[in-house]
Amino acid sequence: SLSASATLRAVGILFMPMYIAITAVTGILLPAFVRHYHREGKVGLQRMMNRSSLLLVGFTSVYAITLSLLGKPLLHIIYRGQYDEYVTLTLMFSFAGFPVVAALQTIYDTALRAMNRVNLTFWSKLIWAVATMVIGLPMMLTYGILGTNIGQIFVALIALAVTVYFYRGLPDDPPEEDLEPVLAEAPAGER
Repeated sequence: SLSASATLRAVGILFMPMYIAITAVTGILLPAFVRHYHREGKVGLQRMMNRSSLLLVGFTSVYAITLSLLGKPLLHIIYRGQYDEYVTLTLMFSFAGFPVVAALQTIYDTALRAMNRVNLTFWSKLIWAVATMVIGLPMMLTYGILGTNIGQIFVALIALAVTVYFYRGLPDDPPEEDLEPVLAEAPAGER
């Protein structure tokens, strides 16, 4: 229905800053991941991923929980009660789950790109798109707004699992031919 779509968009706007922050952090993480991978192999990259995951997932979790608890009164104020009958605590928590999973998936996706495995990120995103059509769409049609969010979380978990699977299947050390250009471009103090 039109009101359900409007509710989905209104609540989604509250969570949008989280997605923007996740995207912005990727630009910072990628060069750092590349350096760690080429210096220390997968061990160094994994250490950087662990620290980044704690920060990014921690931030998104705090933001998501805060919005889940305060989102309904905030939406009431912003939209003057227009969506009060549609917005529930369950709905707000269902919105909160996706960005937390997306943050972790972003860490692994960035790691694959740092390892020069962009083809694998393509496949994980393609699987994500197909799963959205196969799982997400029926969930939406069956359960409405809540089904949309639960389907989105479930599909994101599938994408995360595929990305982690790809990451774990890669060798521990960078190929020798990839190492020289990165070291040559690094400032003298960072080699």
